[in-house]
Amino acid sequence: MYTIFLLKLIITVSSCRLQDVYRQVLIRKIVVRSSTTPTKTTKSRNLMSFASRDLLLRHKIGAPIKVTAKPYEIIDVDIGCLGDIRHCKIHTIKVPSSSNPPGLPLLLVHGFGCGGAIFAPNLDALSETRDVYAIDMLGFGQSSRASLSNNALEAEIQMVHSIEMWRSRVKLDQFILLGHSLGGFVSSAYALRYSSRVHHLILEDPWGFAEFDPTRKNRLPLWGRAITNTLEYINVLSAIRAAGPAGFGMMKKILNARSYYMSGYLSHMPDTIPEYLYHCNVRRPTGEEFFRHISHKFGWTRHPMGKRMVEDLPISVGITFIFGTRTFITRKPSIILQNKRGEDNVVINVIDDCGHTIHLERPQEFNDIVRKTLARVDPVS
Repeated sequence: MYTIFLLKLIITVSSCRLQDVYRQVLIRKIVVRSSTTPTKTTKSRNLMSFASRDLLLRHKIGAPIKVTAKPYEIIDVDIGCLGDIRHCKIHTIKVPSSSNPPGLPLLLVHGFGCGGAIFAPNLDALSETRDVYAIDMLGFGQSSRASLSNNALEAEIQMVHSIEMWRSRVKLDQFILLGHSLGGFVSSAYALRYSSRVHHLILEDPWGFAEFDPTRKNRLPLWGRAITNTLEYINVLSAIRAAGPAGFGMMKKILNARSYYMSGYLSHMPDTIPEYLYHCNVRRPTGEEFFRHISHKFGWTRHPMGKRMVEDLPISVGITFIFGTRTFITRKPSIILQNKRGEDNVVINVIDDCGHTIHLERPQEFNDIVRKTLARVDPVS
């Protein structure tokens, strides 16, 4: 999957014509004009903020799922010094509960290359019985771009520590934790270290559970193996940044190629998600560096989570998995976990004809599964 993604980046760079880029810049006003010339970083932050707000607001207009417009709060939580930044901020979206009293809070942790606003079609539905928080992980979205360790375990500990400091700052005693893809790996690492804080763990197509399988890499053609070897030393989205203003057009073409979920969500606003993801990835790529440092042979992890969960996760923390039938993520580690811990402790849900981003591709089914899980593990009267 990652190899195909990179190939699309390379092909798209050559296909984006300069006049198309200029037209996009002029029409969409990607360049911010002001009496004083802002720095490149300031422009990027402003545009990231606009794109995030756009995604949060636009999902309520003509979306394919019924939602109730609810107020939400944007908080930049100062977690102190981490990496090379003295005052790290974790960008946070908070949607208040519709229930009084509310149940345990739900924390959403996004996957690679995006931020918390990517859960826009899910926030209202999931906040019916509890407060919902969606954060941008350190190095992603609008959070601080602190440079973490290049040692896999140390970087993992730093990322987990950032979430624990966030929890302490917002004064949550215990919560339900939901992570998608890379966020599933980080959420699992957090649950291993701070199990007393996690009431239940929900993992949406989690990356990093399976151990490296050399036979899968050997099945790639020679050029495919060359690309994956190269990606061990560079950040995967470097081409987006290297393309300059053409990067937005590249992102749009790549995502439109995955029309099986793009066409079903915000079809009346086709640029909203590409614009959000583009601005998530044009700043200092410390989140990508974190992913590269914890990865092995590109697409695998140096310290697979499946075996660690079997050996070290307390039985008090139940797990709910959500997979799509068309994902590139294997379900084998979750089945092993279920066999070891029992079907009451580990529940596996599979959604037909669905890929990796279930919360976007099948938001209604995803929301229903999560709400049923919440009602089961933390019922609210």
